[in-house]
Amino acid sequence: MSQRRIRFARCCSRTPICLILYGLLTTGLRERGDLIITMDGPVASGKSTKAREVAHRLGLRVFDTGATYRALALATLEAGANPDSEEEVLRVLESSEITMKWRGKNCFVWLGGRDVSGEIRTPEVSDYASRLSVHSGVRRRLVQLQRKLAGKGVVVEGRDAGTVIFPDADFKVYLDASLHERARRRLLDYRRAGIYRTLEEVLRETEARDKRDRERKDSPLAVPEGAFVLRSDNEPIKNQVRIIIKALERKIGKLRRDRLVWRVCWIISWPFWYLILGLRVEGRENIPGGPCIIAPNHTTMWDPPMVGAAAKRELHYLAKEDIFVWWLSWLIRAFNAIKIKRSAGAKGSFEEALSVLRRGGCVVMYPEGTRNKTPKPLLPFKLGPALLSQLSGAPIIPCYATRHKTPWRPLRWALRRPRLVYRFGEALWPQSYPPGREGLVEMTRDLRAAILKLGGFADED
Repeated sequence: MSQRRIRFARCCSRTPICLILYGLLTTGLRERGDLIITMDGPVASGKSTKAREVAHRLGLRVFDTGATYRALALATLEAGANPDSEEEVLRVLESSEITMKWRGKNCFVWLGGRDVSGEIRTPEVSDYASRLSVHSGVRRRLVQLQRKLAGKGVVVEGRDAGTVIFPDADFKVYLDASLHERARRRLLDYRRAGIYRTLEEVLRETEARDKRDRERKDSPLAVPEGAFVLRSDNEPIKNQVRIIIKALERKIGKLRRDRLVWRVCWIISWPFWYLILGLRVEGRENIPGGPCIIAPNHTTMWDPPMVGAAAKRELHYLAKEDIFVWWLSWLIRAFNAIKIKRSAGAKGSFEEALSVLRRGGCVVMYPEGTRNKTPKPLLPFKLGPALLSQLSGAPIIPCYATRHKTPWRPLRWALRRPRLVYRFGEALWPQSYPPGREGLVEMTRDLRAAILKLGGFADED
């Protein structure tokens, strides 16, 4: 591209027309991010699958209460303790550190500093978990731990999530299926894990598990009061998720605003991005519908509208207060720009962004802090996105924009060959990191590594 065309493009990018284009791409939806939804049901009723999908649709985390029992069961098994002895199990619980970490749609269980998400799914651990869960003292201690780990903005799945752990949840779901169907699902899970069982064995195991869960004295398995009951025998998972979302909307009101304005603006602007510039998007499914922070690399002034086109939802952009001059401030704010007041301190400068996230909005924050004009893939990262994530509880979505520096040729436009590629990675949840500066540094390091990976670069560490 000639220097004259470059100067012309820079001039245009500073005009109100460019700002209007920013606004055309940033009208979408807001959703609540402070919900607590519970999903109860017997073993293999589909709680985990539906909880993950519903959580992703609403931009929430998923929390598996049964995983805490399984982690304790694994610790009991490794310690050689008797799961039928409440005293021994409580002693193991005292010496065990059970935590949760979140990546994308999934919740990972950590025991004593190691990921045990796979180890806790064996039949032996399942049997131990069922046996130790009948102890009242163990359940009371784990309920306290589960409430602490879950927090808000979460879909909680288990067998007493809506009856004991969160009896005042915003919305409760009870999933059920026939014994034979649940045994069949359990058998498939075992086969995926490389564990051999016959259907008859799994049927007997599932029936015995149901009996223990329903007949235990402390918090037995039951339908929570006011719960939405759904049988999941022959219904496809997508249909079940859609039914649950519709029931939730009827219960607490619609989560989504009318998207007519956004659709009209999208129809008007998409030819420019997708036909002329050849925009291609990968990993858009990783962007949740609820509160989140998109953290892309930053190389040009066109990055804000381009990430808006790629994300397909309403975005709010954090911007330096230098550009909020008196004659332009009202227009910039009209298109969702949020002023960063560096003199107000870290938390003070995030007040407006935190308000957006509490309403379920999406904030774009560039971790480099400025445009990258060097040949390096990324500049040093600031701790701002991690701090905003820690303060709000919203996940960070890593993003990398790849720009193919090829001549502008009409033939390329006609063939729609990609010149711009936006890649969105899996969410990084702040609950997976320790509080304080140590967690901020660790989360920022993981964010940088994720963006480099999306760009096809090796980790600098």
